[in-house]
Amino acid sequence: MSSLKLFDTKEAKALLDAGKAIAVDVRHAGEYTEGHIAGAIWLENEKITAETAAAALPDKTQKYLIYCHSGMRAEQAKKKLRDLGYTDVENFGGVINWPYGLTK
Repeated sequence: MSSLKLFDTKEAKALLDAGKAIAVDVRHAGEYTEGHIAGAIWLENEKITAETAAAALPDKTQKYLIYCHSGMRAEQAKKKLRDLGYTDVENFGGVINWPYGLTK
């Protein structure tokens, strides 16, 4: 995982709190319901298509901060979304590195 370039967690929190970014959880449904970042949109990595992305994330210019459990699926999702024309997508890793708590 050290080869991943992760977006800084503190900066992600600041952007989310300021309403300047939207968190996107790309984990499986069960993982999401067990606890996710408050306000996060759920879009399972394995089910990302042009249609599912457009339905969940309609603004391709919005800043989206992608996360999963550890950062690997988030990196895959980031690449898929960029390939679909999303212009401001960052991987900030996983909930294992999120010190700010989760909600259900």
